[in-house]
Amino acid sequence: MFYFLMAVSISGVLQAQNATASKNSELNRLTKSVSDQSIRVSKPADADIPYQNSFYKSSGSRAGGDFVGNTTYDLPTNGSSPSRLLVYGDGTISVAWTGSTSTTDARPDRGTFYNHYDGSSWGAIPDSRIEDYRTGFPTIVNVGDHEMYFVHDGSNNIGIFENEEPGSTTWTENSNSLDIKGTWPRAAVAEGSNYVHLLVANDDAANQNDYMIYYRSPDGGATWDIQAYRLPGIDTVTGYNIMGAECYAIRAIGSDVYIAAGNSVNDLAVWKSTSNGDVGSWTRTRLIEFPMPNFDGNTVSDITGDGVADTLTSHDGSIALAIDDEGMMHVWAGVTRILDDVADDAGWSYFPGVAGMWYWNETFGADSVQYLDFTLVDWDGDGDPFLGIGADLPNYGCGFTSMPAVTIDPLTGIMYVVYTQMIEYTDYFEDPTIEEAQSFRDLFGFYTTDNGLSWSTPINLSYLAEQNYENVSPTLFWSTVDNKVHTLWMQDQEPGNSLENETPDAIGNNDIIYRGFDYSRFEPYDPTADYSFITTNNQVVFDNLSVDASEYLWDFGDGELGNLKDPTHIYASVGAYLACLTATNVYGEDQTCKTVNITQTTNIDDLTLDKNISVYPTLTAGNVTIEVKAVTSDLNLEVYSIQGEKIMQVPVEQASSQINLSNLAAGKYFLKFISHSAVTIRQIDLVK
Repeated sequence: MFYFLMAVSISGVLQAQNATASKNSELNRLTKSVSDQSIRVSKPADADIPYQNSFYKSSGSRAGGDFVGNTTYDLPTNGSSPSRLLVYGDGTISVAWTGSTSTTDARPDRGTFYNHYDGSSWGAIPDSRIEDYRTGFPTIVNVGDHEMYFVHDGSNNIGIFENEEPGSTTWTENSNSLDIKGTWPRAAVAEGSNYVHLLVANDDAANQNDYMIYYRSPDGGATWDIQAYRLPGIDTVTGYNIMGAECYAIRAIGSDVYIAAGNSVNDLAVWKSTSNGDVGSWTRTRLIEFPMPNFDGNTVSDITGDGVADTLTSHDGSIALAIDDEGMMHVWAGVTRILDDVADDAGWSYFPGVAGMWYWNETFGADSVQYLDFTLVDWDGDGDPFLGIGADLPNYGCGFTSMPAVTIDPLTGIMYVVYTQMIEYTDYFEDPTIEEAQSFRDLFGFYTTDNGLSWSTPINLSYLAEQNYENVSPTLFWSTVDNKVHTLWMQDQEPGNSLENETPDAIGNNDIIYRGFDYSRFEPYDPTADYSFITTNNQVVFDNLSVDASEYLWDFGDGELGNLKDPTHIYASVGAYLACLTATNVYGEDQTCKTVNITQTTNIDDLTLDKNISVYPTLTAGNVTIEVKAVTSDLNLEVYSIQGEKIMQVPVEQASSQINLSNLAAGKYFLKFISHSAVTIRQIDLVK
């Protein structure tokens, strides 16, 4: 009898194992991948080390929206989009982010940076944190007549700060600050409620082993009646060995509280309470089952039992959550794959080139998700959306089409989703096959008018990747206001981040950008063509001011054409010329024309000077090299802003010299070289 029971037990295990392998194979079949490149990740040693996501680099750009701040700490989140944006009905806006001005690895001044839009303008760009100790990863909410944010101090304590009213820069520390234990907070407050709902990850492995835990205050943060509560099903019995590091999203509406959560190495699930989060009131629904329960990176991912590590399809922990007007949950998550082929090292690999997105709503039921393959846009329309992607895929800890965030129009119920995707042929090398080539990301958006039954075609919202701007980590306010999708994101000019374990980017400034996208932005749109120019004799330097364009055609009005973005053109004779610029994007085109008056032709000395001066790099953080040859007369350099204002004048030595313009603001500048008989102009772009 004993042997019979053993045989049944083994047979059951094999059947479950085969079912798991079959399910994983089907999920693998659905998803698409740019390559088999994987990135090794591991469980963090402390809260200052990225769990599996890593982000961004440096920039002085202000492209695509309002520049509201910057930071040298380029890790906005380890997973799901945090609540960093509050939008009010009177047109005012508050934003918060992890800021730093330090260029050292430690970033000792890291903390919460805050800015506010008063209805007409943003406040001064902040240059220091609110707290008097090092913090990170704020989540901001509105509680009654003021704002409150939660932040962690890196020592398993949650800081709590409150201002006097929205927009106030006077912040006081809550009496319960640092009493709540955990890291990476996420908070939610229902409109008109005093209940504050808080999720954190507990990084004390001796106690709760990095589990997500829940706290609740019934009185706006004055007291906390539920503390360190582990939601039902987050345990080893259900298959959770770890779950933390911002892999969760939370919303509250009335007395209903909603949570979507899961690391890439455990189940994706949702929880719901209809009584303000009371203990015992939570129900759990699993959306995606991770095929290896209690995964910890120490066991080879062999689910087929053949002794060879299997690649497991999963979600990437970057999760968006929305609640429709019927109180029904909608969830989006990026797609990834997990591989562990090394035992006992507490690490595993993920595949950053996996595309598509998972979607679920409550009508689907448990263990049922929809694969949204349309989120992968074939940007150049050649039939292969991966062909032009750089060979080096940056470590963001998420999939190829991921970082979703969502908002709902309260009047129509239309849900708008914003996410990121790499754009083909945008690497600095202009050759994606080069080993170091990294493609840039743009923000994309789509919507549903029927609660997920059908979807619009994704549209490029930021349209800046082709100008070498990286747009990542979007945060949306949960509701549209004034018919706008309010969006906050990080922008720089280098894919990847300075916190990566392998080949990290240099530490530099990263811009925080806000924009309220009109609904029309989610439909195909034409670019806006515009330019300015500066004339020296018959040499004209054109500065392209077009927006939302990627290709340009110049008709200089003298029979000559050009397709450079910012060309320099020499007219052969005196006269008035109608110079026309046609700007094109994938959706349409626009044209503008202006009259260029040439009153004097260039003499032979001008041509000689132009030929004998080299300026590089033309995209620089400050240092510019000037090479001069075969020019015997004294030479001076005048630096002009794009508005034509002379900023400085310096003499230029013969042969080679270098000037430092790092004290100037980011933007375009003209370098005007003047000898006793000749003039020539160069243009540079200064980035920070």
